[in-house]
Amino acid sequence: MKTYKHLFEEVCSFENILKASKNAQKGKRFTAGVLTFNYQLESNLLTLRDELLAGTYIPGNYRTFYIFDPKHRKISAAPYRDRVVHHAVCNILVPIWDRQMIDDNYACRKGKGSHEAITRFHQFARRYDYVLKCDIRKFFDSIDHATLKQLLFKQLRDLRLNRLLDLIIESTHSSVGLPLGNLTSQWFANMYLNHFDHYIKETLRCKGYIRYMDDFVIFSDSKVELREVKTRITDYLCQIHLSLHDRKCKTWPLVNGVSFLGFKIYPTHRVLLKRNVHRVKRRFAYFQRAFKARTISTETIRVSVASWLGHLKWGDTYRLKQNLLERFVLSRE
Repeated sequence: MKTYKHLFEEVCSFENILKASKNAQKGKRFTAGVLTFNYQLESNLLTLRDELLAGTYIPGNYRTFYIFDPKHRKISAAPYRDRVVHHAVCNILVPIWDRQMIDDNYACRKGKGSHEAITRFHQFARRYDYVLKCDIRKFFDSIDHATLKQLLFKQLRDLRLNRLLDLIIESTHSSVGLPLGNLTSQWFANMYLNHFDHYIKETLRCKGYIRYMDDFVIFSDSKVELREVKTRITDYLCQIHLSLHDRKCKTWPLVNGVSFLGFKIYPTHRVLLKRNVHRVKRRFAYFQRAFKARTISTETIRVSVASWLGHLKWGDTYRLKQNLLERFVLSRE
C-alpha cells in the first residue's frame, strides 16, 4: 500500500486555502457568515493558515437543524471558517482517495453521482434476473471514530495532517457518528466503506455491484447466491460496527421493477417513483402560489424548475413533463 507524507504543507498553502474559500462559498456568497469572513478575506485566511501551521486551530460549534428530504434528517452546519478548512483538506486528499475507489462507487465523486448510478443500474437490470437491495442502518450515526482513523491513518504518514483529521472527526465530541453537512463527513464515510467495496468485488467476486453512499445493490441470476452474499456482508459489516437494515434488505426480481435513487427501474424502461411525482407536483404548485404572493423571484423559480426537468430526463417521463408544463402557469392576477 502506497503511503503519503508531507501533505500538511500542501493543505496549509495560501493558494489551497484561498481555493478552498472559493469552493466553500459556492451558492452561499450572500449569507451572513460568508459576507463577514470575506469582508477581511486575506487577513482571515492568513490567520486561519497561521493557526493550522502552529497547531492552535480549534473547530467551532455546530449549528443544528432538521430537514425532511424525504427522510427526517439532522443537519449539523459547521462555522464558515471550519468549512474552509474542510475544503482545504479535501482539495488535497480527495484525488488520492478517489484513485483507490472502484468504478461503481457513485457517491460524491466527480463524473459520478446518482444519475450515473441509475444508468448503471439499468445496464445491470438488462443482464441479471435478481438484485439484492441493501441499506445500512443509521450509517452516518454508526461510523466508529477509532475504526475510521485506523483506515485513514494507515496511508497518511503525516502526523500534523493526521492531527487535523482527528480534530475534524472528534469535533462532535463523541466516539461515534459523523455530522451530516460536512464535506469531510461525506468523504470520510466514502472511505469507511472503500475496503468493503473491494471485498464485494475482489473477494466475493460480485461483478454486478453499485454503491451510492450507504445504499448498495448486488446483482445475480441466483437468489441462493444472493442469500449467501448477504450473510457474508452482514458478517463483514459487523467487524466495522455497522449493520444492515433488515426490513430494507431484500432480493427482488428485476422484471417487476425495483426502486433505486428515486426511480423505479425495469429492464426495459425506468419511471419516477410515485412519491417523487407527488413531490414535484407539490413543488410546482408552491411556485405558482409564491409567485402570485410576490414572495419568490422568477429567477429562483427558473433555476429550480430547470433542475427538476433535468432530473426527470433520466427516466421515461415525457408525458409527465408535458403534463407539468401545460399546467404550470405563473400569474399575479
